[in-house]
This record gives sequence, C-alpha cells and structure tokens, in this order.
Amino acid sequence: FKKLSLYMPYVIYARQDRVINHGEPFSLKAFANLINFLDFENVYMVDPHSPVTTGAINNYVVIPHKRHVESAVSIFKPDYLIAPDEGAVKKTLDLSLFLEVPFITAAKVRDLKNRGKVVGTTVHTKPETVVGKKIFITDDICDGGATFIELARVLREMGAASIGLFVTFGIFSKGLDPLYKYIDFISTTNGFRDYPEAASLPETKFKVTNINL
Repeated sequence: FKKLSLYMPYVIYARQDRVINHGEPFSLKAFANLINFLDFENVYMVDPHSPVTTGAINNYVVIPHKRHVESAVSIFKPDYLIAPDEGAVKKTLDLSLFLEVPFITAAKVRDLKNRGKVVGTTVHTKPETVVGKKIFITDDICDGGATFIELARVLREMGAASIGLFVTFGIFSKGLDPLYKYIDFISTTNGFRDYPEAASLPETKFKVTNINL
C-alpha cells in the first residue's frame, strides 16, 4: 500500500516547544508523537516556529516562505527589516540576504508569571538609523500581536516613517485594529486561515498570499 503525506502549514502547539514552569505539559512533543505514530511519508510544513519543531517531527518537508515575504516587500518597499526578538534573528538574516534589504534586531522582555505578557522592547540600533525610514517587521506567528504593537510603538518614538508587518501565520486573535494603531501595512499567508476581511481592505493595507506545495 502507498503511504499518505500530511499537508500541515501551521504546526499546532509549535509555540509550546519547551517547558518553562514546573508542571507544564510539553505540548509540542505530545503532538509530534501522535504525528510520528501515523507514519506519514512526508509532513509538509511552512516556517516552523523553531528547530525544536523539525527535530520532533519525522519526515518533515519545509515549504519555503521567502517568496511570500518577497511579495509583501514588493508592495511595502522597506529600508530595513527588523527581527522582533532573538528567536527571529536567524530567519530575518536569511530573508535579508535573500531580499537584499539590510536588517536590525530588537529584544523583548516577557513576564513569565503573567502569561508571558510583553513588558518591554529594546531596538538594537541608534535612533538616527530608523528616522524617516520604512521598517518591516518579520516573524512566523502573530496571535494577539502584543510583541509587534510594542515594537512598532518604540520604532515610532524613534522616528520611523512607516512600519510594515509580515507574519507567515496571522491568528490575529484580537483583530487587526490594535495592530493598525502603529502599523501601516500587514501581510500574511493563508496557511492558518482565510481572511474575509481582506476583501474590504486595499492590498497596500492588508496583503494575503496563497501557500502552494
């Protein structure tokens, strides 16, 4: 008989890739064990959250997401990419080389006792670097968007002229309005869901690209 393959752009529990507080479940490992038990020939995923994901799931195939970012960049035309935290630095560096757009980095501080709430952001560059510039934040997942809202707020205070955001998977659990307070352009793929709200927004405001094998 022929083995089946699994098409799973967004990996459930990808963000639960470690145990932070005693007694918490290792959700990604439990989910990966289930997938591996089914013994798929290939497991297709897009922009895994961390190397823990690909290390836990057998027979994985990563679908490149660079072309989706390239499509968004062609609309927003940034002066710089920015990695919102340490976990996004390597991916942002790869995108910087691919897109030939320079990048800068930032770091966020979370309160782990308060459900991981973001309590601060530092941008690792001099203010004059971003003054009057178009800055494009790139990452894999946006849930409520607190990370990106705080980073965009700081960039605005530093004098950035315009801010864009590309996330491979836009959950947008609190809607788009809080993001648009500081962010001018948002782009994502249809790897998490479809976005009927895109029909009422211009492509220069909200861009969705289709993921294909």
